[in-house]
Amino acid sequence: QKMVELCRPSSSPVPLTDVDHLCVLGESLGNYLSKQLDPVSFEVLTHKVNLSTTCWMHSFLGLPLSTKGYYRATKQRARLLLARLALFRQYPTAPSEGFHAFRDTTPLIFASRNLYWLEELRVDLGLPNKSIVIFRDTTHLTSLLEEFSHSLTHKPIMLVLYTGGWKEDFECDDIPSLVAIAEKYRLWCHIEGGGLISLGASMGVIPNSTREAILEADSILLNPLNRVYYTRIIPY
Repeated sequence: QKMVELCRPSSSPVPLTDVDHLCVLGESLGNYLSKQLDPVSFEVLTHKVNLSTTCWMHSFLGLPLSTKGYYRATKQRARLLLARLALFRQYPTAPSEGFHAFRDTTPLIFASRNLYWLEELRVDLGLPNKSIVIFRDTTHLTSLLEEFSHSLTHKPIMLVLYTGGWKEDFECDDIPSLVAIAEKYRLWCHIEGGGLISLGASMGVIPNSTREAILEADSILLNPLNRVYYTRIIPY
């Protein structure tokens, strides 16, 4: 019975969307051109593409007009790398000491939603069961941080914010206020789906103040670009 449960898929297969097909086309085209063009011509082409995409991300998403700070990884890998950076910032000896660095205090990750991947991230980081703290609003978060800031057994390290979509049913955290709180308490501020909310700001759907606040975050997972993330801090 246990073997059957292990072999059974955890979820139903998800068909490709139109965006997925475009991604496949783009990657296939890039591989094809890299084989057909001579090295010099291919370098000229990719340089132009890099400039165009960087300008696009700057114009629509409000990100810096520079290729520095952008990295490619799966969502799971990106989240793990960024959470490690947050952990290392509060525990400088963690890269060399490993789990022993936080044997006396429990690292805490605060999140605005009970996102499905948070538990998986906790396990990948090797953190204790109660390391994920869900808060309701800015008042609740401030109260929690005040409480834990004086604790000898817990240490806040990271704040995860969720931007959602930007349609008529737009739902989003109070990004400007929460980013300010993260800065005050020296938390690593990570924003999920920053690309969507920035795009919404460029179209006048949401206030520009929200997009400006996003750029103050330490890291952004750039949905709808999926495998691209941006961080002001250079990863290890």
